[in-house]
Amino acid sequence: MAEVQLVVYKLGDELCATDISRLHEIIRLKKIQKVPEMPEFIEGVAILRGNVVPIIDLNKKFNLPYRQTDKKTKVIVVGVQQQYVGFRVDDVTEIMRVEGNDIETSVDFIKHMGAKEYIAGVAKSEQKLIALIDLHKILGENELEQLKKTEVSA
Repeated sequence: MAEVQLVVYKLGDELCATDISRLHEIIRLKKIQKVPEMPEFIEGVAILRGNVVPIIDLNKKFNLPYRQTDKKTKVIVVGVQQQYVGFRVDDVTEIMRVEGNDIETSVDFIKHMGAKEYIAGVAKSEQKLIALIDLHKILGENELEQLKKTEVSA
């Protein structure tokens, strides 16, 4: 298997990663405008180069402890169904290269424990195991419909 370049980020004390080729950009957290009647994990919206971008807090989405925003907080921006979506993470720690054979994609034990299809696998690097998250698959159809409301509200 070919080498994969990953952006590694922290959610609480957990390390996660996403294939960097699937990202639009990584930005510092900007001012977020709250949007009424949204799920708790939707922080609100921000303006990015003239576009209204909904901001999803991955700690809240994954039921992890909330961390206060600080200078390490970042937003990973991806395109999801013709709309940019920002995912708030506690810190982006590194960009790393991993050989394809160091990625375990048959994580049946994770899927049996109720994890969703957004778990793409586990990367093995030195003494670390890093959960690979497909940010394009985190939101369900109902959640994507709610995000479309943010375009009108902002």
